Amino acid sequence: MTPNENELVRAFVVLYGGKSVESFWVKKIRGRQYEVCTIPFFAYNVSLGDIVRCAPDEDGEGLFVERVLKKSGNRTVRIAFKAVEGGRHPEALKFRQWLQRNKHDFDYNDIRLFSINVPSDEVYARIQARLKKINESAQMVWEDGDPQPGVNLDGTDQSTVSEQ
Repeated sequence: MTPNENELVRAFVVLYGGKSVESFWVKKIRGRQYEVCTIPFFAYNVSLGDIVRCAPDEDGEGLFVERVLKKSGNRTVRIAFKAVEGGRHPEALKFRQWLQRNKHDFDYNDIRLFSINVPSDEVYARIQARLKKINESAQMVWEDGDPQPGVNLDGTDQSTVSEQ
């Protein structure tokens, strides 16, 4: 079944090393172009709202993200709470409340990992400032999942991509 423009479909991204995948919800734009409708947990150099090129696998049963065609301007920050309580640690609960109060788009894996959409440098700075306030007992670590907005999934320069 071919999705129409209003349907979300699941697409897979092969993660670094090629041994695992992450699934995203995407919306068809036209042809093989889709908009990412998920905040990624594990894939690098792709964020919410990016336009990606997808193609079916060799069996025609799954849709796979091949590359980023156009960056949305969003970035992704991932935060993990490594303490035994994980995302239920008091510091993690306070952080989640802060995200909700400040109306930040985020996803939580119900264990210990948060994935946050970052639409601007101002929001990025606010999130970094808030992370500095988290007590060490939470064993929080964070990373920028889309540190180079002009870079594709495979690390190539986004400006060299043709929009096929």
